[in-house]
Amino acid sequence: MSVAWLLASLTGRGIELRVEAGELRYRGPPGALTDEDKTALRARKAELVAYLDARAAAPRPMDPPPTPGILVASATQRVWWTLVRGLPEQLRMERVPFVLPLVNATPDQAEAAIRALVARHHTLRTRFAATADGPVPRLNDAGDLAVTVEAVQDAGRLTPRLMAFVGEPLPVDGGWLVRAGVFPVAGGPTVIALVFHHIVFDGTSLGLIAEDLKRSLSGLALDDASVQFVDYAAWERGWFDSGAARPLTDYWRDWLARTPRLAAPGGGDLRWRPGARIDHPLNLPADLSGRIAATAAALKTTPFIVILSVFAAALAAWSGQERFALRAIGDLRATQALARTVGLLICADALEAEVPAGGDFAALAARMAAEYDGAVALRLPTHPAATGAGYTEFHEEIGATINYVPAWAMRSVEPREGETEAAREAPQPGPVNQPQRLDWPVHLPTIFLRLWEAEGGLTGRLECNEALLSDEEQAGLAEEILAAFANIIPLPGGERAGLMRGMGG
Repeated sequence: MSVAWLLASLTGRGIELRVEAGELRYRGPPGALTDEDKTALRARKAELVAYLDARAAAPRPMDPPPTPGILVASATQRVWWTLVRGLPEQLRMERVPFVLPLVNATPDQAEAAIRALVARHHTLRTRFAATADGPVPRLNDAGDLAVTVEAVQDAGRLTPRLMAFVGEPLPVDGGWLVRAGVFPVAGGPTVIALVFHHIVFDGTSLGLIAEDLKRSLSGLALDDASVQFVDYAAWERGWFDSGAARPLTDYWRDWLARTPRLAAPGGGDLRWRPGARIDHPLNLPADLSGRIAATAAALKTTPFIVILSVFAAALAAWSGQERFALRAIGDLRATQALARTVGLLICADALEAEVPAGGDFAALAARMAAEYDGAVALRLPTHPAATGAGYTEFHEEIGATINYVPAWAMRSVEPREGETEAAREAPQPGPVNQPQRLDWPVHLPTIFLRLWEAEGGLTGRLECNEALLSDEEQAGLAEEILAAFANIIPLPGGERAGLMRGMGG
């Protein structure tokens, strides 16, 4: 039983634990703490004290506020700089594309909206200079951004032109980490195309900039400027340098040492190493999003917890292990102050999966919910293993990762109150999801499940490191994931909804 699940089970019975002078204390209803509980608390005392100390030290972003005008790279940006800058040219350009077809906007309106967007968000004007201490951000003048304006006479040529635009070089150490284009189509929409380097941008930022663009096109005043990403990065550096992160980094290092590692079915070590990344598109059922939502409602949890539990069940069935570490890509926009901040605000939450043979899905989901809540409470940017300014990832020990982008994080085609015809979107096709093979000369994750909500429902792909998993092991894992999703069947009555075939019950 994980520490997070043990605490959740106690809390569910009204028992609260705290630490006083290094000793555990509890408060709860008379007789609520059983002899079995007391035995567990004595056996897990050191872990519980470390967990509670770490939770007390967990950061509250932007409190206290940073010193204005300080430009430093965030912990995640430092990791990305180290990872990407040394790669061959074709791999230095980790890009996040954005396409917004507009029914009635003129090219001038589209360009003006782009320039207003870049002026509003400092991270979109960021470039990095190499120093002995790592990357140092500099801010470009928003007026210096070059915006390509190119008419497309034949609508059939639009997609190839956009693909070429997205594929143009955007190196991490270039002068601009944003590329912008406006493509008016003869007899069709005016298309805004933006490409962002991942070091300054993430998936949740897509929805934020879409809203800003559409409000600008409608002539509506934008909300008060949110916290700038550069302000968040300055706060984060100060928090790490103060030593306040030490209880968390110590906790996670100890957690990693005692948590079982996921292994391949043949027992192979899944610690990250260089290799070829093989992308396997997943053919997920069209009604899967609805079934996941219904199961989540019946279990009184979230769709993500259902998805996370499915992934854990598939990994357990594939590997033959009942306990192992995995990680989930998370969003650091955990406070209202950061809710509308554009930038690279992602982290990696470390989790302990426990999937006993013969268990049922409802119990698994409850455990994973407690584990995820605990990880979020002790969340760190990328979980640096070192303290102070030494931002070193330790996740190369964790064999499996999941990244889920929900529908609310992506942009919506629904108009908002006050939006004009200039901001009305034209339909566009969903993302292309094709098999790929890419050689990486740096360590990369062994297993990476990417899922996102598109117009046609949940879609995604499974990325595997060919150096660590055979073709048969990769195919077997993909089959287990698809089978686990297929077995999510909401049942009548609610109390057993979400039961998964193959897990008993």
